[in-house]
Amino acid sequence: MCYSDIIQEIYALVDQSYKDYQRKLKELYGKEAHEKIMDALNVKKAEERYIYGSYMFGECSTYIDEPIPKTLFYEPYSDRFFESTIVDVMQAEYRNICQN
Repeated sequence: MCYSDIIQEIYALVDQSYKDYQRKLKELYGKEAHEKIMDALNVKKAEERYIYGSYMFGECSTYIDEPIPKTLFYEPYSDRFFESTIVDVMQAEYRNICQN
């Protein structure tokens, strides 16, 4: 028996145990309690997300409490430089993709 077989068996056991737990939770406390728990977990996960990246000229993040610095960009089509925030540039790129 190789490691991948063992891992698959462990995963199947954990998956089955989790499904049994969910069924029993719904049976004892109702589907609404299960949904409240899942919503609370999803909210907690969503609050902890932090997007951060770096590129050739610096770093950027989408963390709301931080001020978003302006960055110098180069646009090759018009052969010019411009200053903007990374968020504005990403929104403009997305808008252009959606329009085409």
